[in-house]
Amino acid sequence: MGQVYGMTESASLLTSSLYAKPDDNRKHTSIGQCLPHIELKLVNDNGITVSIGMQGEVWARCYSIMRGYYNDCEKTAETITDDGWLRTGDLAKMDQDGYFYFVGRKKEIIIRNV
Repeated sequence: MGQVYGMTESASLLTSSLYAKPDDNRKHTSIGQCLPHIELKLVNDNGITVSIGMQGEVWARCYSIMRGYYNDCEKTAETITDDGWLRTGDLAKMDQDGYFYFVGRKKEIIIRNV
């Protein structure tokens, strides 16, 4: 058993801890490592990559990232960078072994009556 992380906008999983060693207890709280063919980075509010162990927003880039939101160019531009990084809005930390740990959301959003 393990944890995975992904989102609708990525159309697939981004991380998995299913391959963690069963006796490695500290990894059981992680959301896993980046899967093959996926790039992940953690960035600060200025889009600068943070150091290992520091909290940052998860940005993802891979072949399955959506092209954009239907009929919403403004939201697409807010969410996807010009070079294809998806700003997830999720906050995480990464350890020295490349395992990610979910911390929270950059902002809580509840959409009603859409």
